[in-house]
Amino acid sequence: KGMPELFFQTCTPAQHYAESGIQVMEINTLFQLMSMQREGSPWLAGADTLLFMPDLFAYYLTGRRAQEYCIASTSELLDAKQRTWNYPLLERLGLARLFPAAPVLPGAGRGQLLEEIAHETGLHGVQVVSVGSHDTASAVAATPFRPDTNAAFLSSGTWSLLGAEVDEPILTEEARQAGFTNEGGVGGRIRFLKNITGLWILQRLMAEWAQQGKPQQYATLLAAAAEVQTEARINPDAPEFMNPDSMERAVRSYLAAKGMAVPDTKAGLTRCVLQSLARTYAEAVGTLNKCLPAPIEVLHVIGGGSQNDLLNQLTANALGIPVIAGPVEATSMGNILVQAMAYGEIDSLEALRAVVRNSVELRTFVPQ
Repeated sequence: KGMPELFFQTCTPAQHYAESGIQVMEINTLFQLMSMQREGSPWLAGADTLLFMPDLFAYYLTGRRAQEYCIASTSELLDAKQRTWNYPLLERLGLARLFPAAPVLPGAGRGQLLEEIAHETGLHGVQVVSVGSHDTASAVAATPFRPDTNAAFLSSGTWSLLGAEVDEPILTEEARQAGFTNEGGVGGRIRFLKNITGLWILQRLMAEWAQQGKPQQYATLLAAAAEVQTEARINPDAPEFMNPDSMERAVRSYLAAKGMAVPDTKAGLTRCVLQSLARTYAEAVGTLNKCLPAPIEVLHVIGGGSQNDLLNQLTANALGIPVIAGPVEATSMGNILVQAMAYGEIDSLEALRAVVRNSVELRTFVPQ
């Protein structure tokens, strides 16, 4: 808490965004490290390398230290244009020692399995391969974009990450003000996206109802919500919904404070949450279009939330463009297929996506 405010005593948010291209969030690595410094953390004082969680697993498997580009790009410590560490910033913060080499790219070899692990598993001579180790990086790699269509992605789960894949970071003041972030992707691409609270609110409602002895089944609840009409809307990103003691009470209080009729059924509350999400997605795509050279023509929904047909349909309605749902397991598919690229079995990101299109049944929702 308070670290961003402290950091911006030495530079402006616009200056920082022009370098990092990342949406400022207290949870990001930059502010975690600043907090550890201020607290005199012995862990930080004794460390000579920082490894992000995926890199730690690679280290345990191979004994070799490296930091992967996609996960590193979320730290606010990278130079977005150069795709490497922002060493002037790191020197200023006294943290340069933790980042001794440039990040490795997805598809790079990380070394062979350690002998003791090879012996234990029987996997002798097996190489460990760097993938898009931020989960959304692997998921977007497996998004079945067609090369002739201006498309956006929505990684739909507890969080929603909505954006487009671009060749170079977009570091304009308009992008910063709109809350968009430039994260590293597979194949040297940039994931230009916005973080939106996703199905977290509905997940919390479902858990709360179960605790009350009134568990709901998703299929039944969504079918009932599809039949309900309500004008109630919430802002899913409002602080009231971050982690309240009671999510249902938070939703009802928000609607009452805004002078809206509060739904009196679980189906009505569900419909309110989902159509609010769909409207938020539409607003984000509208802002995204202002930052891109051509407007978005189709939205690909990937991840677990792509199974929510009601949300997919409401999103298509709100956007006025088709929504294509799938694959559900985009992260795992992207991870495996990047390994196939590293071994030369797939020769490009476009070919990788063709494999995905030929491997899963995609469902299209058109505006109604």
